[in-house]
Parts: sequence; C-alpha cells; structure tokens
Amino acid sequence: MLQIFIISVVLIAVSMLFLGTQILLKKKGSFPETHVGENKEMQKIGITCAKCENAGKCSVKH
Repeated sequence: MLQIFIISVVLIAVSMLFLGTQILLKKKGSFPETHVGENKEMQKIGITCAKCENAGKCSVKH
C-alpha cells in the first residue's frame, strides 16, 4: 500500500514539473489566459465573452 502511494506521489510530482516547465523557465512566464474576454487570440477572430455580451457588463477586466 505504501509503495503505491509513493509511486503515485512521484508520478504526480513529475507531471506537475513537466506542466510547469515552460512557466518556470520563461522570463515572465505565466499560465495562458483562459477567459474568452481576455484571450487575445479569441479577440483577433471576433469571439467575445457570451456572459459579458448578454449582461452588457462583465466582472472580468478587459
């Protein structure tokens, strides 16, 4: 049981390391913006936040 737990912890740690490598190594590295209203690529093709569009206002800063 302990062996499975240790293997699981090691696998999760390695996964987190690989997922965070670009963020850790880049100067000013950060996670990509996932909110539609803040995503520059979505804005380029004209996709806007449906919540903001319907409500007329949005809680996320644009």
